[in-house]
Amino acid sequence: TSTAVRSFASALPPDDPQATFRAVPPKSLNIQMARGIQSANQLILRYGVGQQRLKLLSQTPNLPLVQKWQRMMEIYLGAQLHTIAALGYDTNEQGIMMYTQQLAQFIGGCDPAAQEEFRTLGRETWRNMLATAFQLDEDAVLPNGEEMGIVDARNT
Repeated sequence: TSTAVRSFASALPPDDPQATFRAVPPKSLNIQMARGIQSANQLILRYGVGQQRLKLLSQTPNLPLVQKWQRMMEIYLGAQLHTIAALGYDTNEQGIMMYTQQLAQFIGGCDPAAQEEFRTLGRETWRNMLATAFQLDEDAVLPNGEEMGIVDARNT
């Protein structure tokens, strides 16, 4: 048996168009793109590397709450960056901002049922992420799709 690992990348000559390829993000989102991005994010954070990192984070009991929250957000943004990069967005703050703006514009123009679909998927992603990172019972984190306002969250 061979232990060599096969690489799927190769050195390209400088005149090859693939060597100078620069991805271009979409000018706007459509329903398939918006669903796909949110679903891919949820996949990474629920079953992929994001979930592994959230579980590792949950095993740091002496980490101050603010730092734990910041690390959870880094994990979330990392998953989001990997997802949106595949559509051509920059893998930095500008790329996230562009995507977030386009998503808000798109969802704002959707019918109420589609808007609720996106809210529900986002809420499920956040519930799972919080439950994992902070070792909470996911079913106890705002059951029945309830939402909590920022003032209530601060006072809880």
